[in-house]
Amino acid sequence: MLESSGIYSGRLPSVLFSSKDDTGATSTAGTSRVRSADPVSLALRQKCIEPDREWEQASVKQPVKRSVSSRSACSASDGQAKRIRLNPAHTPVQRAQWGDVLKADDIEQALYLYLGIVPARDRLLGHGAFGRVERWYELVADEFYAVKVAKDSVTSQQGWSELNMKEVNGLLCHEHPNIARTLAVLMRQPGTMSFCLVNDPSQIPRAKAPAFKVCALVSEYVEGIDLFCAQRGCSDMDMEPLPDFAPSPELAIRILAPVSEALASLHEQGLVYRDLKPENIVISKVESRYIPKLVDFGLCKPLEKGQRTSSFVGTPEFCAPELLLRRYNVSAPDYDHKVDAWSLGVVLIELIGGKCLRELDLPGIRDRERTSLPERVRRFGQMTDSEKRRFLTQHVHSFRHHAPLLDLIVDLTRINPEQRISVSTAAERLSKLAEQ
Repeated sequence: MLESSGIYSGRLPSVLFSSKDDTGATSTAGTSRVRSADPVSLALRQKCIEPDREWEQASVKQPVKRSVSSRSACSASDGQAKRIRLNPAHTPVQRAQWGDVLKADDIEQALYLYLGIVPARDRLLGHGAFGRVERWYELVADEFYAVKVAKDSVTSQQGWSELNMKEVNGLLCHEHPNIARTLAVLMRQPGTMSFCLVNDPSQIPRAKAPAFKVCALVSEYVEGIDLFCAQRGCSDMDMEPLPDFAPSPELAIRILAPVSEALASLHEQGLVYRDLKPENIVISKVESRYIPKLVDFGLCKPLEKGQRTSSFVGTPEFCAPELLLRRYNVSAPDYDHKVDAWSLGVVLIELIGGKCLRELDLPGIRDRERTSLPERVRRFGQMTDSEKRRFLTQHVHSFRHHAPLLDLIVDLTRINPEQRISVSTAAERLSKLAEQ
């Protein structure tokens, strides 16, 4: 039984307790016992699915045609494409389409009815601005997924908030072996039991969007640890830093060469990431290899080449100057994809030297604790190339023996975005270093 397997934790949707075995007796052994001929399943098909032709007709463009049984998801580390299935055989609802409206008691039942996934034991993985992140399980396919569940304060907001749209943007990410992309987004009409599951933003028409709020996101689950904890340890988990992740040029190249390629892939798709930091790079181990994956696309935004945007988002310690200044109401120009290039340079410094920009003793700053972060970032960015090389070499001895990485950081952290190299150029240089 699931309850004794150590996988499932919490209540199963009520439909699981209504299946019958060959003798006609009621069974609670698992979801695979639910049959299409079961009366409860038939009733749920009629009761839960609420075909909404207006939803489809109101769409600005037609929903992407996907297979009802399966769709391609994020590439796994071994090169095989992961898949998440809509209406797997063990669920009682078999005719739901992406974008159909479904009636359910809560988020748990809705995700089970659509995808056949349930919360796993020890489900909580972490918390974020949007809500909590949990581990869920697909009972028959034996697959785990990461599910981000929105806070009540988010789902109770009136109107279609910017936060909702940012989370939906994660669906735009194409397959890449170093991206743990969003697979599906569950939305709910506030104050009702109506849910809708989509796997492409085009399935959310502008006319209907204000009535539905994002309440959960289903993403690829990466078994591993984030780069920050791997390098610095984690007191909450009583974990020491991992020996293989001691700061070094080799570590920076090994991790950030594939991560920069993933970032460049997002830029090619017309997306800006805006939240690159060690905490958003999860490391999994496949045999003897460490595979880094970029996670959490809640701040990702569509931005075509030549376009700019102005809103402040991100983690201040890793924000580019033109982005960080907006947090402090300082006049700054609009920004583009080059903000990700600055963040890549700052993460490089931390992986090589073990310190982030806030922890470095910048010249001309006597009191590190009292100097504002924007001022520190401005001072670092305004250094000439030679001053920056000299400063980093003095504070991070590894740079004395690795000039190519030092030059790369200098090129990534110029205060003028127009003089900053692109992420794709950085990815090419890191890839060449990784091959040496």
